[in-house]
Amino acid sequence: MMAGAQVGDKITEVNGKSISTWEEFLNEVLTGEGKPLNMKVKRGTEDVSFNIVPVINKAENRYLIGINTKVVKPSFTESIYHGFNQTGSMVKQTFAFFGQLFKGKLNANDVGGPITIIKVSGQAAKAGVGTLLFFTAYLSVQLAIFNIIPFPALDGGWILLLLFQIITGKEVDKEKVATINYYGFLALMALMVLVLIKDIVNPIQF
Repeated sequence: MMAGAQVGDKITEVNGKSISTWEEFLNEVLTGEGKPLNMKVKRGTEDVSFNIVPVINKAENRYLIGINTKVVKPSFTESIYHGFNQTGSMVKQTFAFFGQLFKGKLNANDVGGPITIIKVSGQAAKAGVGTLLFFTAYLSVQLAIFNIIPFPALDGGWILLLLFQIITGKEVDKEKVATINYYGFLALMALMVLVLIKDIVNPIQF
């Protein structure tokens, strides 16, 4: 056990950010690039703060801090709460990912396609039904958010068009809409092909 952490501690904050899921905690560790993490945990009835310095694992090429989780079975009502909470966390992480992608803070190596999904699905299945269901839910959230991006041929594009017509009171020419959606669809297919090629030539390593 490292740097003041004890068995039974419940992580509540990292670097001033509220933590409610293990994925949120891992994100802080992995994106911190080895910088000290200011941890706040609930230890019994007390709030305890301490610092942890992540250590690079050269074999896995990622930062670790030497702690692990314990599975706790919640009650029925707690399960509902945690379900909504976990979904909210997935949504935040997905928006953060797309935000970094559009800002150019991520590169092609951080994006996976169908082959990556198959690989991760296989690993999740080996880890157990719970892990596979979690991955399926996470993938569903990502696809849903991608689908509401205001781009032609996506639902987000149709929503944007509908809002434009409501605000302006004008109906857009259907032939123009069809043409725009056609080229939008071609662009999406081209993107899919590029991601598939990237998956084959330079797959994400796990």
